[in-house]
Amino acid sequence: MEIREQLKALIEGGATPPYSLVRSDGTPLVLMDDSLVPFLLNPNPLPNNESLAELFSNADVIRVREIFYERKILLEETDSRAIQALASCLRLKSEQIGAHCMTPGEYFVEVESSGAKMLSIVTPTSIRWDERWHGDGELEDGLKLATWLAERGLPKLLEDLHHNERQAVVYQEQYEKWKSLMPCMGPLWAEFDVGVRRGQQDQFIVPALELLSQQYESHQDMLRALLGWYGSNRAGANRTYQYETFLADLLRTFPIDIYLEVLTEQEATNDEWAGAIRSFHDRAWGWRESREKARTLGKLLLERADEAGKQNLTYSIKRLKGR
Repeated sequence: MEIREQLKALIEGGATPPYSLVRSDGTPLVLMDDSLVPFLLNPNPLPNNESLAELFSNADVIRVREIFYERKILLEETDSRAIQALASCLRLKSEQIGAHCMTPGEYFVEVESSGAKMLSIVTPTSIRWDERWHGDGELEDGLKLATWLAERGLPKLLEDLHHNERQAVVYQEQYEKWKSLMPCMGPLWAEFDVGVRRGQQDQFIVPALELLSQQYESHQDMLRALLGWYGSNRAGANRTYQYETFLADLLRTFPIDIYLEVLTEQEATNDEWAGAIRSFHDRAWGWRESREKARTLGKLLLERADEAGKQNLTYSIKRLKGR
């Protein structure tokens, strides 16, 4: 049974998220919330190779146009072998789930046979056919398409692909380095890494605190470690955003009194100060137990913050006065 039919049966049977589905190759697919349901149950077909094969079967001419402005023709190809080579570059992975990227894409591919049809190249690895599909199709091999275009004088997609690959390597290095600073949390990441979305992280708060309590004797020691961890990654936070937001949520569970104890009763490191400054700005709206204590902490942090930090802290402290 295809994914759409599985999901439809589950919903009609009264099931609620998470939805456990099975791909045709037997691997599991879990939808944690309802966000993809409208795409999956859309009456238009999912991206598929059959409609692409039909589109290119009688193609006489293909044109690649720019997405913006006047949609100027950048490339025109009439050689049947080149056209079929392009068709082979556009093969999709099976079991598309129909998500729709917000980016408008790079190029239009206009396929002319009995009537002109227009595909959009969205990213180096995905295409869109608004007239026929709902959602975007993920390519089996984005490098083939990028290379086909580069060989004909359109290198942008290939450059983007190589840039993304380099960024992925840097991200992984940054992520592994950051995780290594708190090895006791290792057992958490195996489950957390499986596509956890923003807003679904609360379920990991208690398991994380349990792991930390096995490593640190007091809440003060635990907070020091977390602040140092949060502060140590300030330069690479954008690369580990999903995990950073979880750590910010975790830090929100500690009362202000413990922050004040950690920062005033013992000598804090630069990373711990940096983590506290970031944490204050991230969570200031949630500090309802004592506005006065929160302002005391904010002023303490102002003395250690750089100019960017001072701006954030000042804004946060002003917001506290309104509570």
